[in-house]
Amino acid sequence: PRSTLFPYTTLFRSGTANSVSVTATDNSGGTSALTYQWKKNTGAISGATASTLDFTSPTMGDAGSYSCAVTDTVTGTGAGTYTAECNQFVVTVNKATPVITWGNPADISYGTPLSGAQLNATASVPGTFVYGPLAGTVLNGGASQALGVTFTPTDTANYNGASATVHINVNPAATSGILSSSENPANPGDSFTFTATLSSSAGTPTGTVQFKADGNNLDGLVSLVGGAASYGPTTLSLGSHAIQAVY
Repeated sequence: PRSTLFPYTTLFRSGTANSVSVTATDNSGGTSALTYQWKKNTGAISGATASTLDFTSPTMGDAGSYSCAVTDTVTGTGAGTYTAECNQFVVTVNKATPVITWGNPADISYGTPLSGAQLNATASVPGTFVYGPLAGTVLNGGASQALGVTFTPTDTANYNGASATVHINVNPAATSGILSSSENPANPGDSFTFTATLSSSAGTPTGTVQFKADGNNLDGLVSLVGGAASYGPTTLSLGSHAIQAVY
């Protein structure tokens, strides 16, 4: 028989199905029954007796030199058994790169530690994930903060490592406050002090408070100490007044 191999050389990627085939023709002038035997590095491959050699999930171990011996059993004129072997071809298998699936997490409030709700990447093959920042980290407030992951496959012989980055928004934490007066009501001419006490699930608030009376600022900003700020002693004119503390 006369045989032709398609292709002569080929490049596979680990885990991605592929195949090679040989085409043989009978030039003896009689009837024929062609049989095939694929070889790797000159050794017969068990069960590889079709015109096509399939690599359903190639690995690095499949790399090597391949050939196919085609046998033609002829009856009638020129009866006999004839074997032709195609030229060797080389299969090169490159490592595959896993696909990481990880979307941008939902917004969180300041004070929320990172957890599996945000650090939840998956990969197309088994392996381990290392995140940065780590679980338990409390991010500062701010938009579009980067979260990263490095993935190491279990099968490092056939797969490359991979990495990915997503972004998360950290919104200001909710704050509640209580505004009190040292006297309410107050007698005309009395001095009194206003105190704003703030709290948050993210911890003790810091910053400044602007006290207002009837919409007007009462002097400058007052710094919080231990979550509280006070203004006074002070006096106000006779009558009802609306007092505010703006954080």
